[in-house]
Amino acid sequence: MSRSPLTTGTPLSPALELIFARWTPHLLWLLGRHDVLRFGEIERRLAIGTAVLSRRLRELEAEGLITRTLHPGHPARVDYALTDLGRTVLPLLARVVDWSDAHLPESP
Repeated sequence: MSRSPLTTGTPLSPALELIFARWTPHLLWLLGRHDVLRFGEIERRLAIGTAVLSRRLRELEAEGLITRTLHPGHPARVDYALTDLGRTVLPLLARVVDWSDAHLPESP
């Protein structure tokens, strides 16, 4: 994962770059609410493009936050789930939701 010039230089940088990269919090939150999701389910629930989703999932797998399980067959099925490390991010995301609920107006 490349370093963003906007977040470098503070102790927050590594975590911010990993956890709050584009689509990452949404993917982790969604996977935290379900034991396992297939690619198409994630794509539909987040309304995210196929190429972007594929790239983010590969990056999260490389970082050890999610697992990718291939089930052979025709067609092959691929499941995604949080790892133990990925689950450690959920309390942080829950606090972001709490803060948002307390301080931001409701969406229309």
